[in-house]
Amino acid sequence: MGQNQTIENYDPKQEQGIWYWQSNPNPWDPNEDVEWTAYPEDLNQLIEEAFHKKLAEVDLGQHIVSLKAMVQVNKQDKRR
Repeated sequence: MGQNQTIENYDPKQEQGIWYWQSNPNPWDPNEDVEWTAYPEDLNQLIEEAFHKKLAEVDLGQHIVSLKAMVQVNKQDKRR
C-alpha cells in the first residue's frame, strides 16, 4: 500500500496479494513435494480483506483460514 493509505480507504483493486493453499495430497508429509494453488478470486478477496482488517481468521465455507497461524483447516476434519 502507499505510504498515506490506511485500512479505511484500502482499495483492493489498487493493490492485492495473491493467497495460496498447499495442495499436495498430504501437506503434513515432509517427504512429499510441496505444491501450491492460488485461491479462486472471490475467496482471495475475502482472505485479503480479512488480512487488512487484521482479523484472526476468515471463514471460507468448508474451511477456515487462520491468519495468525497462516493455515487452512477443514471444518469437518481439523487434522486436514
